[in-house]
Amino acid sequence: MKAGFFVAGTDTGVGKTVFSAALLRSFAARGLRGAGMKPVAAGCEGGRNPDVEALLAASGAAIDRGLVCPYLFEPAIAPHIAAREAGVRIDLAVIDAAFRELQTQVDVVVVEGVGGFRVPLNERDDTAGMARRLGLPLMVKPVCEGSSLGMSKVRVAGGLEEAYALAVNYDRVVMAEKFIEGPELTVGILGDEVLPIIKLETPRDFYDYQAKYVSDDTRYILPCGLPPARERALQSLSREAFAALGCRGWGRVDLMLDAAGEPQLLEVNTAPGMTDHSLVPMAARAVGLSYEDLCLRILEAARLG
Repeated sequence: MKAGFFVAGTDTGVGKTVFSAALLRSFAARGLRGAGMKPVAAGCEGGRNPDVEALLAASGAAIDRGLVCPYLFEPAIAPHIAAREAGVRIDLAVIDAAFRELQTQVDVVVVEGVGGFRVPLNERDDTAGMARRLGLPLMVKPVCEGSSLGMSKVRVAGGLEEAYALAVNYDRVVMAEKFIEGPELTVGILGDEVLPIIKLETPRDFYDYQAKYVSDDTRYILPCGLPPARERALQSLSREAFAALGCRGWGRVDLMLDAAGEPQLLEVNTAPGMTDHSLVPMAARAVGLSYEDLCLRILEAARLG
C-alpha cells in the first residue's frame, strides 16, 4: 500500500519540517523510499527554500523539485498573498497531480502543510484541502501523545477541522494519515526476545482511549490466531523496526494488516503501559514470565548512555 502523511501545526516555526524530515529518515532506515513534499513555500533566496531543501535532503530518493514544491514564492508572507502578488492561482488539482506522481516513484510521501491548518491558498481552498486529498477516512492525531489521546477517525471532509482542534490540544504538531482497515496487532520486545503477538478487537471505530481503559468489550486474542510462520515473520519485522529506531531494552511495536494482508507499522512505543492488565505483561505471562519477573528483566536490561 502506498502511504501518505499530512503534517500540520498551529503556526510557522513549530517544528513541522523537523518532524517531517525525521519521519523520512526513519522510513529510509527501514529500507523504504520516501519523498517529502511542501506543496506551497513562501520565502526563498535564489530559488531555494530552507524547508524544501531539508525535505529533499531527508528524502530517500532523487526527486524532481517541481514535484516536491509545485508553488514556490520569494516573499516570506502568507502563501495566498504571495501567489496573488505573483499573479498565480494556487490550484489543488496541480498539488494533487504532483502528490500522485510522487506516489508512483516512492513508497511513502510526507506532505508538510503551510503555517497552521486552515491557511488560505486561494479564494476558495485552504490547506485542509490538501489533507482531504490523502483520501478518506483519515486518522488525525497529535504527534507526541500516548493512549490514543487526541486521536480522531475522520470519515467526511467536514470533520477535519473538529479533529484538528481536538489534536492540537495535545501537541502543536498534528499529523493525518489514511486509515487502515484490518486487524490490529501488538508485539512486545524484551531485550533480544520478541514476545507473542496479541490481536486487538474492539466494536468501537478504532482502538481508542475508551477501548483501552474503560470498555469491557475489548478483546485481547492470545495466541493471535495467525499461522506460526506468519507470526514469526511479523515478530522479526517488529524487532527490525525497534532496532532501526535505535531502541533497546524493552518496548512495544504496534502494527496493522491492511486489506491485502500487508503489515503497516504504526509506532514503536518506548514506554508502554505496565499495569497488571497492560499488553506487555499480558504477552509476558504467555511465555511464563510473572509480572515481578518481567520487572526484573526490564531492570537488568536498563543502561545509561
